[in-house]
Parts: sequence; structure tokens; C-alpha cells
Amino acid sequence: MHSYLRRFVLDSYFDMTLLEVVAKIDGVTSDSATFAHKVSLAQAPLLLPDLVSFLESIIVQADDQPRIRAYAGGLLTFVYNPLDFIGDEPPAGLVDDTVVCALGLRKLAEEGTVELDPVVDGLVSSVAGLVGYLGQDLLSAITGFVEELETKLVPVGT
Repeated sequence: MHSYLRRFVLDSYFDMTLLEVVAKIDGVTSDSATFAHKVSLAQAPLLLPDLVSFLESIIVQADDQPRIRAYAGGLLTFVYNPLDFIGDEPPAGLVDDTVVCALGLRKLAEEGTVELDPVVDGLVSSVAGLVGYLGQDLLSAITGFVEELETKLVPVGT
């Protein structure tokens, strides 16, 4: 699935300039975001296929840990669900998907349930370092989703 996503993301950048992507995300960034921050946010979706690939590997490897599988699956569902916080007009509409994946992976790593290898940790850190440049409403929606996802999962066996 991530190979399809990789092609989708790359094709979406082919269809517009980076300056056009920056213009589209301008409405969801904070007042403190410089043009350089906006460019970095506009490029963040290029990391999404790799984050999705790692989430898929977590689901496969955590076959005896239903909570971790469900949480990682919930993050993937957000990526593939067209009802996002920004909308899914790529590539700008994939910024929230990328941030959700990165913050979700960071949450799993911080609680010690998943170990991020140095490459994935670098990807997560790159995206997580940009979240302060999102607008407050979007940032609150994303962090709320990541934090509350686990509580909204249906318990196994019900």
C-alpha cells in the first residue's frame, strides 16, 4: 500500500510548484511561521510513505499486542480517510496526515511500546519539529486526535 501512496505523493508534487503548495498551506500555519517553515511543512508529505511503511511494520510485528496494532491501525485509517482536518487535495492536504503519523509514532516510542530505529526517529523528529508552525486550531485537532485515539478504540473481543 505504501508504494501506491509514494506514487500518489510524488505525482501530486509533479502537478504543482512548491510555491503553490506553500500558498495552499498558508491558511493552516501559525503567524510565527516564516516562509522557510512553510516550505518545510510543504515538503513534509514526502516523508509520509516512509512513516506509513513503518506503521505497517508495527502492525505486522505486534501480532500479540492488540492495543498497539489497533493504535497503529487507527493512525493508518486517518491517512487513508479522505475526511481530514485540512482536506486531501495533495500535496498540501497531506500535511495533517504526515503530522498525525509522526506524532502517533512519537507517542508509541515515548511510552516504550515501540522502538524507533535512527532513520524513523529522524523522520519523526523532522516532522514533529514543525508542529509549532501549524495554526493553533489545526494543531489542537491533530494533537487531540493522537492523544484520544486510544480511548476511542473498540476493546478487543467486543
